[in-house]
Amino acid sequence: MFRKIYVVIILLGVHFGFSQTYYNQFIDLFQKHYDAQKIEHLLTEWHQKDAKDIQYYIAGYNFYLKESKKEILRLDTKGTNDGEQLVLKDSLNKTAGYMYSEIVKDDAVFAKSQALIDEGIKLYPKRLDLRFGKIYALGDAKKYDAFTNEILNVIQLTKTNNFDWLWEDNKPLEDAINFFKSAIQDYENTLFNERQDAQFKKVALAMRDFFPDDPIALSTLGSSYLIEGNYPEALQLFIKAIQLSPDDTIIMNNLGETYARLKDYDNAKKYFSKMIAIGDEETKKYAEAKLKKLEENLINKK
Repeated sequence: MFRKIYVVIILLGVHFGFSQTYYNQFIDLFQKHYDAQKIEHLLTEWHQKDAKDIQYYIAGYNFYLKESKKEILRLDTKGTNDGEQLVLKDSLNKTAGYMYSEIVKDDAVFAKSQALIDEGIKLYPKRLDLRFGKIYALGDAKKYDAFTNEILNVIQLTKTNNFDWLWEDNKPLEDAINFFKSAIQDYENTLFNERQDAQFKKVALAMRDFFPDDPIALSTLGSSYLIEGNYPEALQLFIKAIQLSPDDTIIMNNLGETYARLKDYDNAKKYFSKMIAIGDEETKKYAEAKLKKLEENLINKK
């Protein structure tokens, strides 16, 4: 099980000297007694005292990131489909309006957070947590072009430095290869779920080139071709992936789906049936439904 990467990357280690005082004050103001004006004053003083303290950049990044999103109450006659809302009635018990909360984003403040983390990365180029924190924030803000470009940059840097990354407290990253793969896969899932197909494919191609014999990298790229409708190319990638990982039910499903779209129904049934044979209960139910639908479609075509 790998650690997930989240946007707030405040470090909780032990820090010494006057930086510890600033750090502790920030934690108190940020987590316990939030006060934006006091935090900005603290950050200004902190930077003047030690412009190379990595904790300053992490703290400032988190602060401006938080400030870039404000929750407001909105009142109108249309309402919202996102989240809960309060229905307001008039004296005749007719709907007069709706009140609900809404997140308003400030791109200028968001840009401040990005500029600050970029300064930190420039000073500490081997700190992967800074780069992953930036990537997560770009994805959360739905800035998918920049999100993708940062991912591709990290992949290229990792090729160059051969996983020589640091994490919290400047410690070497444990199980670096698997941790890296897991994190990038999370980002690929974001692009996939948000239907950013072109960006998804760019990252999948980069990971396949980096890990040409990794079944997950091959299957992920195969999925991008499946989305495009390039079934022959997808099939070749899934076949190679299943040879490397014969009991992977996700790859089996991809193969079954691809064969079905190629109208090779015998092979499609073969892989859905194998999923039923070796999968857990959830996988079995899913594969049974796929197999049933496939058989129904064949009957209807006769």
